[in-house]
Amino acid sequence: MSFCFPCSPAAVPPRQRHDLLLGELHLRDTMLASEWSINDVNPEDGGWLSGLCSGEACFRLVSIRSGKTFSAGFNIALRDDDSDTLVEALRIWGLRHRLYKDCARDFSNPSVRLMIRDVDTLANRVIPTFKRFELRGRKRYDFILFSRAVSI
Repeated sequence: MSFCFPCSPAAVPPRQRHDLLLGELHLRDTMLASEWSINDVNPEDGGWLSGLCSGEACFRLVSIRSGKTFSAGFNIALRDDDSDTLVEALRIWGLRHRLYKDCARDFSNPSVRLMIRDVDTLANRVIPTFKRFELRGRKRYDFILFSRAVSI
């Protein structure tokens, strides 16, 4: 699986990690905006989201308790001045998630990140999107493995 950053958000000291508050998006992480169907996503939005995620997203599977269980996650991380792009992805998925802002370190610019870890949201929003609007390149193979793991 591919990873977005050399360390997880939990590894960033709390004083350097800040929530980016964007109006109504400052809600519980897994709150769904409304009933959603992949059939409601227009082809232009779906193709745009697939292209964005082909280049910028990562699918994560983390082994827990010596491989007896796992945690799944989906992340998109961009420069913080591109936060509107993540807001658009949330709109397409009909989600209200927090965007996390990572402060700049010596080797990077400030960034903003969308993290989805709720298995229900992954199975009913993220995975159907990329089944209908296929990812390109190597990311497609990461997605195939990820979607199989989430469905277990």
